[in-house]
This record gives sequence, structure tokens and C-alpha cells, in this order.
Amino acid sequence: MRRAVLLSALLATVGSAQELRWGIQAHGTFPKGELAKELDDATGLGGGLHMLLDFGGINALRPKVEVLAFKAGANAAGLDTRVEGRRFGVDYLFFPAESANSGFYLVVGLDYTHWETEHTQAGTSLRESHGDWGGGFGGGYQFNRLLGIELTAFQNRFRRDQGVAKGISLGLTLRY
Repeated sequence: MRRAVLLSALLATVGSAQELRWGIQAHGTFPKGELAKELDDATGLGGGLHMLLDFGGINALRPKVEVLAFKAGANAAGLDTRVEGRRFGVDYLFFPAESANSGFYLVVGLDYTHWETEHTQAGTSLRESHGDWGGGFGGGYQFNRLLGIELTAFQNRFRRDQGVAKGISLGLTLRY
């Protein structure tokens, strides 16, 4: 029953959009806080797919699927650490100029991220995975109908008992 209600709400939301466009995004991610300590400040790369639901005027929704990957860095214990995340979420985009095709916009998002952490030392490996809800906020600029740039900050727990993943992402969005 819950699934039917959720599916109906999703279809009603998609149906009320004035325009629907698919897109891709690519970004560099700079870890902060405990995630930065775990990775020795190693920069991450990410990318994904999104769907822009433009409701006209100032409102748009952007469901998205992303992958984040951080290169191995040495943590405080000397272990080489690699962290990957798979993110499923939705962003609300606010366009003050009342057009999703150009100009400045604000972003507020909610996502579920599944993190995988791997520690290696002397040929042995320890893996841990954990999923949790998180969120983010930021802003962007849409140069034209196709190309935009975005700066966002996020927070999410990447380990069960400790470890808050915080970061700043700078990326490009392409919509077609």
C-alpha cells in the first residue's frame, strides 16, 4: 500500500512539471572534518545522472544518482584508506530569476548515501559499509539551457559508530 501511495505521489509530481530534462554531473569533492582525517585530505571525484523537473517560475526538483570516490590516503593510524559512496537523493532548486535555463540558483537536498570504507596495510584489507541519510545545500549558476556550475556542501555519516562525512563539491552540470 505504501509503495502505491509513493508511486502515485511521484507520478503526480512528474506529471505537474512543465518541462522534464535529463542530465549528467561531474564534480571534485574536497573532504572536511573526520572524512578529511580518514583520507589525509585526499580529493575525491564524482559524477552521476539527474532528472530536472522544471515547474516553471522559481521551482524545480532534481532527483539524482551519484557516485563518489576518494583516492587512497593514509589515516592517523597509518592505514591506507579508500572511501566510496553511492548517493540517491533529490534536490530542490530555487531560481530567483524565474528561469531554470539561465542565472543563479540555490540548492537544498536530501539523500541516502551508502558508503564503503576499505583500510589496507601490508596486504591485509578490512572493509566496512554503512548507509545513512544526509543533506546538502549550495548554489549554482546556469550559463545556458545546457551548461551550469555548482558549489555545494554536504554532511552524512560514513561509519556506524563515528565518522561524519562533510565536504564541499565543485562541479559541472550538463542537461539535454
